[in-house]
Amino acid sequence: MTLTERVRNSIPPQPNLRRVSLRTKLVASVLVLVFAALSLISLASTYALHSYLVSRMDDQLRTFASASVAAENLNNRTSNTRVWMVVPPDYLATWKTTEGVGPVYPRDIAAADQPPFLTTLEDIGARANTPYTVRSNNGKYIWRMLVLQLDDGEVLYVAQRMAGIDESIARLVRADILVGVGVLIALAAVGAALVRQSLIPLFRIRRITTGSSPPPSWAGCRGR
Repeated sequence: MTLTERVRNSIPPQPNLRRVSLRTKLVASVLVLVFAALSLISLASTYALHSYLVSRMDDQLRTFASASVAAENLNNRTSNTRVWMVVPPDYLATWKTTEGVGPVYPRDIAAADQPPFLTTLEDIGARANTPYTVRSNNGKYIWRMLVLQLDDGEVLYVAQRMAGIDESIARLVRADILVGVGVLIALAAVGAALVRQSLIPLFRIRRITTGSSPPPSWAGCRGR
């Protein structure tokens, strides 16, 4: 007994499948393959967009952190002028000690909505210079945060809320679902029509072999 026969014999018979027409089986097979392809495309596009948006956010955090450090160094060198950094919307910035003590800007962000800050040198060293994702203290928001350990011993935290990324991903998923459903409906209609036309010769042959309708040549002989 070959391997194919063993596999075939190990599968229990499905009498219900025999009642399904060949046209339905072909159309269903095509739709399953198309659905799988659309799912893979959607997952790949979602992952690529998410990676791109996170990478761009990391670059923005590094730019803002570098500008903040440069402004603070300039303020330390000169006493005649002061340089103030404006915190963009959905951003958070704070200068803290290694114990996590220091004001947070903007000040209207509630402590529960803020991301958790590091309080040990080990944690600061492990997270320094590499952006990472963290939830707020109440779990309501997701922040992308960058930690910089400065020469004077202080720690700069710069974070941005990831609401824009989540909204973009949600819009992409909704668009993929709508397009996918439309494609599946269109393919189902077109596929059913094409399969039906392709199976017409097979149906004619089956009718002839079963004797349900005599072939044209027989009808001609009877007329003679």
